[in-house]
Amino acid sequence: MNSQNTDVTITKGGSYEISGSFNHSVIIDAENEDVEILLNNVEITNEKTAAIIGLAAKSLTVQLSDGSENTLSDGGNSEYDGCIFSNCELIFTGNGKLTVNGNQNEGEGIATEDITINSGTFVITSNDDGINAGGDGAEITVNGGNIYVNASGDGIDSNKNAVINGGMVFVIGSDTGGDSGIDTDLGYTIN
Repeated sequence: MNSQNTDVTITKGGSYEISGSFNHSVIIDAENEDVEILLNNVEITNEKTAAIIGLAAKSLTVQLSDGSENTLSDGGNSEYDGCIFSNCELIFTGNGKLTVNGNQNEGEGIATEDITINSGTFVITSNDDGINAGGDGAEITVNGGNIYVNASGDGIDSNKNAVINGGMVFVIGSDTGGDSGIDTDLGYTIN
């Protein structure tokens, strides 16, 4: 990927490995198909919009290659208002590390319909919410992993509910404007 000079668009289901660094976006546009992307020591930066954009898929799984260190950064002010933006179910697996820098104006670290984190280490900073689940799904589930969020808005924000079954979650949300560490419309459960 080091020589990639345009956006990378995935249009079919399946598994794809991404490595190296480039200054564009990875776009998933595979209607009703399951897509998995394996991040293996990547550094993706887009100064104008999201680094990963899940336009259409049945589900999008982001696997963090074991022992890998991955960094995603966005910028600007776009309709894809998260460093990782997804219109479909978003699942994280693997035992690597993912640093997410949500630098868009009023942008979020991760913005999606529905998110499940099974494992991995996450360091998320953002100009608004750290992790935001909106739309019809709007559920955040944490089954494992180590999650560190430093947000200028809500640390974790769900339009429905959040369930934490395992892992370690450290959250700093803004102390102004009604923001908080965890904000849900229907409550949250820590098991």
